[in-house]
Amino acid sequence: MIWAQSDPLPDTEERMREAEERLRESEKRLQKDLEDLGDIDFDGTLSINRDDGEFTWIWNKGRHRVHIEAEGTIAFNAAGDGLESISDAGFFLIEEREGRDLRGVEIMPGREGGIEYYYFEGRDWKEFDASAQRWLKELLPDIMRRTGLGADTRVKAILAESGPDGVLREVSRIESDYVKRIYFEELVKQGDLDADHVRKMFRQVGREMDSDYEKAELLIKYARYTDQDAATQDAFIEAVGSLDSDYEIRRVLSAMGTKDDLEEGHAEAVLKLAMMMDSDYEKAELLLELADHSRDREVTRDLYMQAVAMIDSDYEKRRVLEALLMPRDADPQFVAQVLDLATTLDSDWERAELLIRMSDYVVENNELLAAYVAAAEQLDSDYEKRRVISEVALHDGVSEEVLLAMLAICEDIDSDYEKAEFLIEHGEFFMRDDAVQDQVERVVDSIDSDYERDRVYAELYRLERRGERSAETY
Repeated sequence: MIWAQSDPLPDTEERMREAEERLRESEKRLQKDLEDLGDIDFDGTLSINRDDGEFTWIWNKGRHRVHIEAEGTIAFNAAGDGLESISDAGFFLIEEREGRDLRGVEIMPGREGGIEYYYFEGRDWKEFDASAQRWLKELLPDIMRRTGLGADTRVKAILAESGPDGVLREVSRIESDYVKRIYFEELVKQGDLDADHVRKMFRQVGREMDSDYEKAELLIKYARYTDQDAATQDAFIEAVGSLDSDYEIRRVLSAMGTKDDLEEGHAEAVLKLAMMMDSDYEKAELLLELADHSRDREVTRDLYMQAVAMIDSDYEKRRVLEALLMPRDADPQFVAQVLDLATTLDSDWERAELLIRMSDYVVENNELLAAYVAAAEQLDSDYEKRRVISEVALHDGVSEEVLLAMLAICEDIDSDYEKAEFLIEHGEFFMRDDAVQDQVERVVDSIDSDYERDRVYAELYRLERRGERSAETY
């Protein structure tokens, strides 16, 4: 009833009872797994790694099903059509059902070495004869391709026989992207690949793998190989371009795009891929990571700013623009580019937040004043406009030219309340300069509300009287 590599043992009946009990438990788990799946007749693959170390794998297509359960360490032979060993207390169960026909084998370690095979058809134990052995030998290679079991042994054997190209051909025969990834990883681990084979691998990843997650995991893991040469970077970027998910594209480009030694042409390619992303959040996250890399490289700076301009979300765009301003010694020409993009923000609040963040630059560099004023004047909200000019006026050492520019913006504010609040808040600064005082008077004259105008005059009079008393003291 059994066939074993070692002679049948006296306690064969006991081992068969163990195998039968294990088989019943396996069938119960299979039924539960399929019920949990919600579709007893599903088509596809189900893989489960249990907490107790057991592995379950089910492949189903129409009336054809293959079910595997395994536990312990299982070593396959080099050809991938047989087992070499199973660890103590381990087992390997294969069931194949086609329509009403069921057959399978439970494989266990022999008690005195070797491997024991318990073969069954339907509900009957049968001898593991030449026909049964041929069935297993033909089925195992397909199982290995579908599950990834024994991938290390299989890749090692293929490398010895036909080198990396042989492994790449084997990967093309594998349907599961998860298993493809396992084989690619074993190829890199064992294959000592040259640049040509790394490029072949990247192109095959982009061409043959459908799962964005599996593809991205591979590309992230081996992004370091883009250091080899420009052609390898080309192959890598080509593979990234085959991804559909913006999230996965961003993960991969992050692994490549922040490299200091990235070729300028490939840095441009990374930014062009970023521009193709639909998700504003993912695009912004990537551009934030690339900010330091692109800010100081004149060749990619313009392309980077184009990518920022293509962000539709005002919040995400403002986040990126603020990150670009982190160095206090930023090039004024670059800051001017940021100011130009500030005018593309439709949200008054987001634009005001950015302009407030940039107030230091305009106070310290009058070359930026015209661009700053243009961005502030385009604010529709009088409240936000007043917030911006107030922030500038509060800076220590603000120049007369800047104060006059802020007062000119104030004069254009429609709200008498906001005008009055600005003049009252900063009245003390306006009393120090005759030219500024003249501009203040013009702003006060533009207030239509008697109440608001009187409030401003009262404050200015108070400040003037305080100044006179201070002068008398000295």
